[in-house]
Amino acid sequence: MNYLYILSMKLSFEHIHLILTELLNNKLRSFLSLLGISIGIFCIVSILSVFDSMKENIQKNMSQLGASNLYIGKYAWLPPDDSKGVYPWWRYKSRPVTNYNEMLQLKSNMAHAQFVCISYNEFSKITDGKNEMMANLYAVSNDFEKFQNFDIQFGRYFSKSELLNSNANVMVIGNEIAHTFFNNNLQMIGKSLQIANYPIRVVGVMKKKKSKSIGI
Repeated sequence: MNYLYILSMKLSFEHIHLILTELLNNKLRSFLSLLGISIGIFCIVSILSVFDSMKENIQKNMSQLGASNLYIGKYAWLPPDDSKGVYPWWRYKSRPVTNYNEMLQLKSNMAHAQFVCISYNEFSKITDGKNEMMANLYAVSNDFEKFQNFDIQFGRYFSKSELLNSNANVMVIGNEIAHTFFNNNLQMIGKSLQIANYPIRVVGVMKKKKSKSIGI
């Protein structure tokens, strides 16, 4: 039994010796083999890291939309399957835009909905009379803040009374818009910006967010 154990150990050492000898005699081939293995491992680790980062970022962005929120709109979130490969955007554009009274009717018929709001998005020009920029503008009802995850850094969110008052014309702007017209965002409170030649008074400035995936 001891003889077999000693023989097995001897064969193992001989194998190790042959491997080391082969590596030393073929240094270039050994180096290239180790380099290839190292690069392969590095690529796999890098790809896994990138996918993990993308997954985390997507989950974070989707969490801003709210897991328990229901969105209803005239446009499809994803293009429908079409054998011809044509996206009939004109059909969606011709659909009517939901108005405030329809939102109230929907709210009254949804007993289990905690909040209901309306949101209309348009990419348009905003100006102070001297400087101007293009921005994503949202016309929303006052419960919009319950659906989107954002913080007010300066000022406040608009009230329900301001929503119902057609002469109020107030808005909350993003940090980037505030910085474009004023270096000090606090100075924006109470100032007016023009949208489609209508003066709109700023009552709040949102805190800057790292992610801009939803345009806020």
